[in-house]
Amino acid sequence: MRSVAPQRVPVPFVREWFRHDRERVTALLGWCRRDLEFVQALADELCRCLGRVPIGMPHPDGMIEATEHKIADGLIEVASALPDNMSVVFDEDWPFEKVRLDAVVFVSPAIATGFILTTLQDPPSRAAFEAALEHPLSRHYVAASWPPEASNYGHQPPDDTDELVALLAELLTTRRLALLPRDLSRRVLRLVWVEHIWPRAVPVGPPASAPPAERPSPPPPADPPVSVLPDAPADLSPQAQTHVAAAQDGTPFCAECARRAAEDRRAAEDQHASEDQREPADQQEPELANA
Repeated sequence: MRSVAPQRVPVPFVREWFRHDRERVTALLGWCRRDLEFVQALADELCRCLGRVPIGMPHPDGMIEATEHKIADGLIEVASALPDNMSVVFDEDWPFEKVRLDAVVFVSPAIATGFILTTLQDPPSRAAFEAALEHPLSRHYVAASWPPEASNYGHQPPDDTDELVALLAELLTTRRLALLPRDLSRRVLRLVWVEHIWPRAVPVGPPASAPPAERPSPPPPADPPVSVLPDAPADLSPQAQTHVAAAQDGTPFCAECARRAAEDRRAAEDQHASEDQREPADQQEPELANA
């Protein structure tokens, strides 16, 4: 009489979605108003949700009413187990469906395996599973979860019952294949392929290594700058030859340059002459001092 986490539910179940319809919740919990153990379980769940149990309300009606509000608003989840006398059907004209909140939940392959073993004992239900696997849509889903070398699956379901059960359990647990209730009684479940899942086939063998990325080719070299000077003539004039020779030996070849060179030469000669005149006078001073 206590709540459990969804991943610990040991049987297939269907979540109840009340969408704020409190009348449905009242109809669901109407039998428990005189069951003191169930009323205590509701009180524990309400305390877990709110942190406290409402005070000042008639017991148990006030506490049950507060619990119904939380269930209708989705704050407390409720799920129902499947009935024993249910059957599975497959519609060839409507083989797929988008994922729905009211689909049957299988929290593990072991739970799905137990459900399928029981369901396959019903001939119409077994025919529904086989028809779903024979449908052209099935190869897109089966290839992602069932290696082709481990099964003789082609256009028909596996002949071996154990292999068929393992395949169906994998498809139901991974929500590639789903069971949808036709009504609130859940006595008839429609088998569908989930529309929004289109898995790719699993490659056989090691994946091919990606080719190395090609480096972009370097840009072509830029063209050298174009000279704007005219081409040199083949024969040099006498004046040009004089300029070339002067540039090689340092001889000035213009009047201004010659004048500056002469001034520099005269200044150098005057400096040497003054140095020569001072040197004898410097040499006589020690002799005069000795005398």
